[in-house]
Amino acid sequence: MTSEKGSCDVTPPSSLVNMLAALLLGSMLAPDVARAAELDINMWTDRKIEAAFHDVLAHGELSDIGFLARSLGLDLEVVQWEKPSGIQKESIETNAMATRVASYLAPYGMSYSLSRNTKDGTTGMRFSFAIKSCPDLSPWAIDWNQQVKRAEDVTTDAGPIFSRQSIRWHPDAEGIVLERTTDSKGFCGFTLIQNRHAALSVPKPPATRPGPGTELLRQIIDLVVAGDLRDYLTTARILHTEMSTYGKLRGNRLYDGGATPDRIIPGTDTRLFMYFVNDTGWIDTDPFVFSRRRGPRSASIWISVDTVTNCISSESLETLMHQRNLRFQKKSDRYYGPFLRTFQHGNAFTLGYYLEGSCIQEFNLRQETDFVHSPS
Repeated sequence: MTSEKGSCDVTPPSSLVNMLAALLLGSMLAPDVARAAELDINMWTDRKIEAAFHDVLAHGELSDIGFLARSLGLDLEVVQWEKPSGIQKESIETNAMATRVASYLAPYGMSYSLSRNTKDGTTGMRFSFAIKSCPDLSPWAIDWNQQVKRAEDVTTDAGPIFSRQSIRWHPDAEGIVLERTTDSKGFCGFTLIQNRHAALSVPKPPATRPGPGTELLRQIIDLVVAGDLRDYLTTARILHTEMSTYGKLRGNRLYDGGATPDRIIPGTDTRLFMYFVNDTGWIDTDPFVFSRRRGPRSASIWISVDTVTNCISSESLETLMHQRNLRFQKKSDRYYGPFLRTFQHGNAFTLGYYLEGSCIQEFNLRQETDFVHSPS
């Protein structure tokens, strides 16, 4: 490169060496990255998925969550250890969620529970999850020399609502059952179930001190600032993930349907995530008979917080809303608890939250679209 004085700027030899080293390292790393991506895609083949569940059923012990997690390619975090059940008397519950999942599993809607009856000493365990490919259990049963039990739940003349397949490992009444449930709308869920005549538990997790959850809180408020929850691409970008959609789209906007994250959003509880939009202005009042009424054009996101690692206070929520110059009203509902009400780009936002002690356990963000013209 020639300077204004006519001299020639020469790149120092050390810089050339660094540049060449960077190029060489890049050329060496690129194939490795490509191979890693290829391995990630091929790691969980259909045969390997089948083999993993065979190992879990043959192991015969759902209380061994370490083996369960290693076999299925995920990490489980105990979020509640041996607490009195709020539903069943004389029961102690342990609950866990996934913090990492293999690529063949849906990252959200996955949960593990263990319930021990303190009176009779029995233990019930349940692990719910979704496999993206929704495999039929019949070929697995043939390979494993097991029987498949089938059932259909019929509640109307329209036909089966839910279809179930299940495999119980051998005739053992205390063996693990693998169940697959599907419906005509595309739902596909799996459950591992086991009941034991023994008082079982999982290892007590180490004590931890949760952080403030600042990054997740910023993302929640960024969703409000963006001003339109219908734009699923913007929503995904704010939450640092990608989204798979279902239902009807209008460009980048959800119209009548929802979306699910393709990977775990840091700081969230993977047992629950809901993102749904109804921009039609109509609400179906009966799922079996075509009956509709006028309703608001709305969009909702429910995000559960991993309170083991994050303690987001209601005070920090309000403070950050003020820092972002968002004007809001603080209100409370008898049934739904406290919420903040604000307006952005003509849309009304209700940011509700549920507390677990002093920490926010769940955010419920609802948008009423084109609020001025929405039906009351």
